[in-house]
Amino acid sequence: MKIKLTHNIISIVLLLITAVVLCALPLKYIKQEKIYIYTKTKIPSSQERGFALALRKKGYKVIINSENKLSDDDVSIWFSNIEAIERKIDRASMKYCFLYVQDYFPINLDLTKENPIILTPYQDIFEHYTRTNIRSATFYLGENEKVFSFSGNQDKNLVSYYELRNKDTNLAKFARSNGINLLGAFWINSDISMNVTEEYLYDMYNKKLKESVITLVDNAQSNNLIPHEIIHATLSGSLVITPYNKAVYDMYKNNVIYYDTLENAKKLIEEYKLNNQARQKAVVNAYKITTSKLTSIQSVERFVELLKWLKSNY
Repeated sequence: MKIKLTHNIISIVLLLITAVVLCALPLKYIKQEKIYIYTKTKIPSSQERGFALALRKKGYKVIINSENKLSDDDVSIWFSNIEAIERKIDRASMKYCFLYVQDYFPINLDLTKENPIILTPYQDIFEHYTRTNIRSATFYLGENEKVFSFSGNQDKNLVSYYELRNKDTNLAKFARSNGINLLGAFWINSDISMNVTEEYLYDMYNKKLKESVITLVDNAQSNNLIPHEIIHATLSGSLVITPYNKAVYDMYKNNVIYYDTLENAKKLIEEYKLNNQARQKAVVNAYKITTSKLTSIQSVERFVELLKWLKSNY
């Protein structure tokens, strides 16, 4: 009886192993779809690395900055410029070629030739391209959510001013005169900031942002796009206080705090340092918004959606 029972158990185990092997075998013969990524500079940025990683997790084979000539059916996305594309691809081979342009102005294209699909984060720039019969789509290159993280271990008195452009704005002067911690490459140490990697700097920024109960951000650069500094701060769990920006308000509503004068900013800092409940509620909501809409994961979802539509309709 024991021998028969043991035999049955062995038979079941062997059947299970066989089923697993048979299910796994076809995977060896599935050809991964390749996507070529061309980065803005020789070393991929944090956003570009996050985008590539999310594509790989989706099952795509990602090739970065390939020197090979691309064929008609190859899919490529460029974060550089139209001139870089023209050096690599024949004009007749731009069927699945995407060019991401974050600048807030239309680029000049030769309309007598085949052009790449222009990806832009701006709705009005997208509408401009469509009026001129240029293939285009709205797309935003999200932040690499692996770089900035939320810890919740904060110094209740630490307020930071975060500025990647390092312009000496009125807000920067206000921060310096009020003893606020300065974050940004040139605020750290001008002797080292030019010789370190973006990865090193972002890691350092994240550590300070995680410790900061409040982060001041000057978003005067554009009223049409959410500044990277706000995304970094919200991913790090710091409450953002910033001037009003339509794009920021449309995304975050009152989970980001807006000031109209520097005197008002000073009052808001003191108010939210003391009001833990209101601050934490805004911080958690802003974090959820960023992670659900503005990271590499959402960028890849959007890109795959565009690619599938293109292959079905082109």
